[in-house]
Amino acid sequence: MGKTPAGSVNSRHFATVLAWPRGQSAEDIAATLERAGIGTYDANQLVKRETPFLIGRVKHEWVSDVMPVLVRGGIHVVAFTQDQLESIPAPFVAKCLHAAVGAPKPLYAVEAWRGDGTSLLMEEAFLIIRASVGRTKTTVEPVMRSGLRAPGILLAPELVIAHEMMKGPQELSGTPRVTVQDAAEVVEIFRLDGTRVRVNSEKFSFEMLGKDRGLTGRGNVDQLMLRLAEQAIHAEIDLDFGKFKAPPNTIKTHSSSGVGGASVKTTDSWPSYEFYTQWRYLIQRVKSGLEP
Repeated sequence: MGKTPAGSVNSRHFATVLAWPRGQSAEDIAATLERAGIGTYDANQLVKRETPFLIGRVKHEWVSDVMPVLVRGGIHVVAFTQDQLESIPAPFVAKCLHAAVGAPKPLYAVEAWRGDGTSLLMEEAFLIIRASVGRTKTTVEPVMRSGLRAPGILLAPELVIAHEMMKGPQELSGTPRVTVQDAAEVVEIFRLDGTRVRVNSEKFSFEMLGKDRGLTGRGNVDQLMLRLAEQAIHAEIDLDFGKFKAPPNTIKTHSSSGVGGASVKTTDSWPSYEFYTQWRYLIQRVKSGLEP
């Protein structure tokens, strides 16, 4: 692979604080952030964050000019490139796990939905991520004060809204209807080389749980997670996806559209999750001394 041009999108870095310096007060750390050119307000907000956290997408100049100031101040900060993230193999989505009976160590044959399966030796598990991921759609339809739906069939949506607003703010309101399109409980099992097996509760058979198999995806994934965590003696366990907040303009998780006078807003946490798994794997490699 050739060298990425300095001004290209892939030359951008994802700046990440892995750890705050021990023994320093919040004021001392904020002062270091300010010396690096971060504004006072932003510096005071950043020091409140639990590590690791993503500062945001930055240019190469930030890495060469700002990062050294932070490092000299004792802040453990790294900057992963888009190429590093994209080099991590796509997950192998499992249909079922079959325990290898009689194996000297916990071992599974991983059945695929299509094509050949693979094997999963739990001793080789490097990182296991447990998360809840899904999409939520919110529909808001304009209604008149009487409760009748605005006549979107007769007028274009923007004209309906304008027409109703001319009657005064009392005569137009929104009735939200929230629909969860899908919600999945997910387990991501990384090996050291970045290959991984994904268990998605919406696409997985839990027959391996036997008598412990329950009625809900969440309950079954919890049972599976307990079993895998006990067997993965070398793996780091991550349960923090729910706390992850991507900075603005980093990952697209929201979209809006209009249909017949109604507005539809969709929130999708899958893009955040896909990014999080790659980002968290690279963090684990740094923590394990495998990356600078």
